[in-house]
Amino acid sequence: MVVNGKDGSRPMLQALRKMPGSLWRLLGQVHKSTESFCICSAEIASSNQDLSQRVVHAGNLRQKASSMAHLTGTVQQSADFAQQANQRESKAAEVAVRG
Repeated sequence: MVVNGKDGSRPMLQALRKMPGSLWRLLGQVHKSTESFCICSAEIASSNQDLSQRVVHAGNLRQKASSMAHLTGTVQQSADFAQQANQRESKAAEVAVRG
């Protein structure tokens, strides 16, 4: 495009001549921004997946801890019963010795 306006149209014609290059630069920036957005989205999705797995794992650990607490109570109760049985056996042996 030839720029030779004497009626004040020269700045407008110069701007029109630069427009295709400006549009290509703008498209390049949009493309880079889109790529960056896609990368960030993929990283967020991966982090969400990792967090989800950790939440499930934490739930499993809580469940195991609860089971262990229940088992500990059962073992303690069995130990108490064994101690009581031992005391009764000792008393029975004393009675047997005394006749």
